[in-house]
Amino acid sequence: MLDKSIPFAAVLMTKHDIGIFPRYRLPAGYRFCLYRAGMEQDWARLQAESGQVDGLDAAETLFRNEFLQEPDMAARQCLFVADEHTAFIAATASLWFGDHFGERHARIHWVTVDTAYQGRGLAKALLSRLLEQHQDQSSDWLYLTTQTWSYKAIGLYRRFGFLPYRGPKPVNWKSRDEDFIQDTGRAWDLIEHQLAGRA
Repeated sequence: MLDKSIPFAAVLMTKHDIGIFPRYRLPAGYRFCLYRAGMEQDWARLQAESGQVDGLDAAETLFRNEFLQEPDMAARQCLFVADEHTAFIAATASLWFGDHFGERHARIHWVTVDTAYQGRGLAKALLSRLLEQHQDQSSDWLYLTTQTWSYKAIGLYRRFGFLPYRGPKPVNWKSRDEDFIQDTGRAWDLIEHQLAGRA
């Protein structure tokens, strides 16, 4: 769940040791499924409900623009978790690609769990599955983008070996060069403070 009570800042995390991460499996009663036509509505519901996107229409448009430009890849890389008893789509995450660093790199993208299903290990299982998939596909490092409001998720990403990115401004990052390192430092200080308060 997002914590919008603190200042917003976008940050990046990178993972170079791609073979080192915890292996979690889905709990009983859940199964993985890959994207098929129509599931953009499930994805949109998850994003809108989480507060990451403002409204269902905006979320569906975002899915079409981000994922359906490459529908074959969406059918391989957009992962969902279904409740086996109700067929309800409870969570999603994708192994996608981004060019924030000036060249195409794999990224963990749009990790979201329905509020009613949080705390059941679904996000851990999704991350394990996607990192296994990445390891099968590539030996290259990968990354993710997130924000201060998601510090709870950042704590999870760190357990999977993602590290805060504090280097020079990535070439495709929307900020001024002279502000990036200072702004990123402040954002990570805030995240560390919030995580320390949860310990």
